[in-house]
Amino acid sequence: MLKVGCRDGPGEVQMVGFLSEQRVLPVDLGDPENSTLLDIVNVLSLARRGRAWRAPQPYESGLCVYVNIVGAMVDGLPQGFRHVVKAASAPTNWRGMAYAHLNLRIDQLSASEWDFRVFHHDMAWGWDTDWMPCFAQELGAVIGDMAMAPTASLLRTPAPALPPDAEAPERRGR
Repeated sequence: MLKVGCRDGPGEVQMVGFLSEQRVLPVDLGDPENSTLLDIVNVLSLARRGRAWRAPQPYESGLCVYVNIVGAMVDGLPQGFRHVVKAASAPTNWRGMAYAHLNLRIDQLSASEWDFRVFHHDMAWGWDTDWMPCFAQELGAVIGDMAMAPTASLLRTPAPALPPDAEAPERRGR
């Protein structure tokens, strides 16, 4: 699901206001054994440039995961201006409106700092937050892979299992 700016027509660049719409953009990985993060980036880039999306069906928006990535303007602003980012406030309520399974916002604070916020998640995932540490670890791994291994296969081959009588390497003495 994308938020698409509705300012791409002739003369619409000068318009002021929150003019955006939700659009569904399917991402076909093809063969997941051989697909890479770079392949996904390329699919998304081509689809965005070609405007290859569609309006959501009724209620389809509520079945999606929203990830809002807000980049900072860390350099290049005129006359010494700087981008000021409002710090995230702590939640004050455990219950609120939710319009998707998961809503994440990732704000870039500086060239190397990011703020990750979970605005809401599906109640069916449970009140305890057992899923959050696993999700955060996987998200961190994906972000690391985007920087360090964008051409690595999405499905990594698991390490071979040790025979039952073999000792794990970390337990062996040196």
